[in-house]
Amino acid sequence: MIAKTLKLLGIIFWIVTALFLVVFSVSNRTVIDLSFEPFDFFLPIPAYQILFFGIFIGILITGTSLSWLRLQGFAKRRKAERQATNLEAQVSSLSEDLHQKQADEAHRNKGEDALVPLSKN
Repeated sequence: MIAKTLKLLGIIFWIVTALFLVVFSVSNRTVIDLSFEPFDFFLPIPAYQILFFGIFIGILITGTSLSWLRLQGFAKRRKAERQATNLEAQVSSLSEDLHQKQADEAHRNKGEDALVPLSKN
């Protein structure tokens, strides 16, 4: 129920945002001079295009940074998986060595028991 409500609120938000952008674009069609002050350069551009360009740059920077962070997370996870695999291999190797030592010790003890003379009662 909450998920449906949040989805509906999200849809309403984007519809209102789109309507705002359309109204803003229609009301700001006049061409303005965009100046780059230290340079003597003016660019005639409609006012709404400046807003759209800013939104586009924001989406581009956000998408790039989120992708970069996601790739870092993937690299960390792969490194952790490799370390876990190596540790599992070490544990199994040590476990096999321990079982082999215990078997050898049991075999040696069994052989020593056979050499001990039985006491005569």
